[in-house]
Amino acid sequence: MSNQEELEKEYFLFKIKIAKINKAFYDAINELSPENLERFKQEMKCNLPQGLIQLMKDLNN
Repeated sequence: MSNQEELEKEYFLFKIKIAKINKAFYDAINELSPENLERFKQEMKCNLPQGLIQLMKDLNN
């Protein structure tokens, strides 16, 4: 297998892993009670922007 093929396979497997994580995350959200869903939404409004900013900084290094 060529290096390019290996890179393509690696990235394809990465995308599958992320899709599975995404599904598990949404499944867990859907299991929350309405009260905890609201709590989660409020926490994400505070925490998500900071987490995304840090992720972008990490990816740009």
